Amino acid sequence: MNRNVSWVCIVLVCLLVFAACQPTPGEPAVVNKGDADLKENIQKTAALSEVSTKSEKRWTYEKDYDSGNRVIVDAVMYHTDADKLPVLSVTPKMFESGVQLKKIVDVFCPDAKIYDQGDKLTKSQLTKSILDIKEEIFRVEHDMIPFEGAKEPIPEDRKENYLNGLYSAIEYYEQQMETAPDDSELKEAGYQLTDVGNGILQSNMLAIADDAAFFIDYINNPPDRIGSEFYLESSKLILENMGISDKFVIPESLESDSEYIKTKQRIDQCVKSMGIDYMSLNSVSRGEDSYSFYYTRAYYGLQETYVNEHIGTTVTGVDFGPMIYLWKPEYLCIEVQNDEIVKVTWDNPSEIISVDNENVQIKSWEEIQEIFKKQVDFLMSPKPAGNGDKTNSTFFFEKTDVHINRIELGLTKLLMKNSRDDYKLIPTWSFMGYETSPSRPEQEGVNTGAEVCFITINAIDGTVIDRGLMY
Repeated sequence: MNRNVSWVCIVLVCLLVFAACQPTPGEPAVVNKGDADLKENIQKTAALSEVSTKSEKRWTYEKDYDSGNRVIVDAVMYHTDADKLPVLSVTPKMFESGVQLKKIVDVFCPDAKIYDQGDKLTKSQLTKSILDIKEEIFRVEHDMIPFEGAKEPIPEDRKENYLNGLYSAIEYYEQQMETAPDDSELKEAGYQLTDVGNGILQSNMLAIADDAAFFIDYINNPPDRIGSEFYLESSKLILENMGISDKFVIPESLESDSEYIKTKQRIDQCVKSMGIDYMSLNSVSRGEDSYSFYYTRAYYGLQETYVNEHIGTTVTGVDFGPMIYLWKPEYLCIEVQNDEIVKVTWDNPSEIISVDNENVQIKSWEEIQEIFKKQVDFLMSPKPAGNGDKTNSTFFFEKTDVHINRIELGLTKLLMKNSRDDYKLIPTWSFMGYETSPSRPEQEGVNTGAEVCFITINAIDGTVIDRGLMY
């Protein structure tokens, strides 16, 4: 996939990876996947009075382990009052050339000139970028704020690395200049998806407005690689976290913030104008002069749970057969900085092909609690005998406190057993929060929310789901 990026992408790249599947431990996880036939259980419909445990609003639980680890659950429970608990069969919804592509671009770049760009900046754009970077170098070296929107100069202990990143960006752009097209070579956008090889249909566009440029990509993957993506990035994107103070929190937690409410109304309208009528806001991150809005599918009050990061749960006794590309969860993220939309990502658009059960029967909350306790014991306890150092658990390599502060009854996309393309959204319980340890102390003043999903439990049959394997 070709993608244009602004120079700041070169300056700062941070990636935290949680393993989707860990080495097999001495003992299996709580529930083997072959213990129940999920497809049979999907057919069991609940009585109207069995929709959910509406009386539960918060759960508290705490336990210390010989490993030195600790789990602290003090969590509000969400969507337990959903009207129905559906099981939905979904399939990829691919982008279509022409009207659809133009409609989405017009939402975010209404007054811009749109060109078919390919994967290269023009010589004039590169020249301007280099001049901008040189100006920023001057500002950093003279202890000024580095760019418009920054609140303070770069701290002295970060200045050398920051400047090295700027010099690397100049070097990169100077190399690009050798093969960059002239502005006269730009062609007006035709909003067409073209085959760029290996069956990938793609459209790369450049939107030029008065004070910014936007890089736009549409990608339809071939059937064996499944899924599609829309990506938009402004040249004004600042990759630093803009002083994040609320991370992956529920939207309701920001309802007293008038600026947030005003911005949310604007972003909700953008989603509607994109032609998306099935998504609702699931999670928000707020920083200083910035917001990130995460939308997912909603159905009768139940929502697909947005998960930023997850840890693996170790699945045993399952033959997954040959490796395949998995169709990952769908979400729409719109990022706002300094009151301007600077980044949009819409991953894996989907459509419902059937409602397998409008209100499936699920296990009681009391059963789910016990499954959680057993699984968290497995995660937090010392390594099995024979592994030497017992101060660490199987999944945490230093003494760690796991804080669960959000429990969500929602939908999770799963690949059905012995299938390559049978994907369903099913009700699950997701236990989310954050972790603290000597190397990752708690950040003072940060409202930490659902940063990590530690455990996901199938609400229908009680099996523990590995989000990385989607089973």
